[in-house]
Amino acid sequence: MDGHTADDLVIVDRSAGVVFAGGVAFRERVPTTPHADLKRWLASLDHLQGLLRDSGARLLIPSHGPALGSAEAIAQTRGYLQWLDARMTQAASQGRDLAEVIAMPVPDAYAHWGAMPAEYLRNVTHLYPAYEDAAFRR
Repeated sequence: MDGHTADDLVIVDRSAGVVFAGGVAFRERVPTTPHADLKRWLASLDHLQGLLRDSGARLLIPSHGPALGSAEAIAQTRGYLQWLDARMTQAASQGRDLAEVIAMPVPDAYAHWGAMPAEYLRNVTHLYPAYEDAAFRR
């Protein structure tokens, strides 16, 4: 799969009912995005959700965070990436600069996650310039 990086390895152990999600899924931890393509990552999460369902796996081991249940890490990662994309799209369309986006409060749902605020700051710092550029070109 891809999206988190250009090549994300996912392993399915059908006999054990376990999916090792590699860097595609995070649980209760801010996803790292230095090599990310958010749209491809979201597509990989959809693919991973189908793979999990079709394999009958009982457990998904995320890249970071506890391995509890199966699909929660997928839902958490998807939710965060969608929120991050929407936040940066809206901020860029409003003409906000990087410092303003960094200073915006993070929703409670993500505020307690591991690597917060450092990883969120890293996410915004390297992704936001592309959102500003896209908004400027419109």
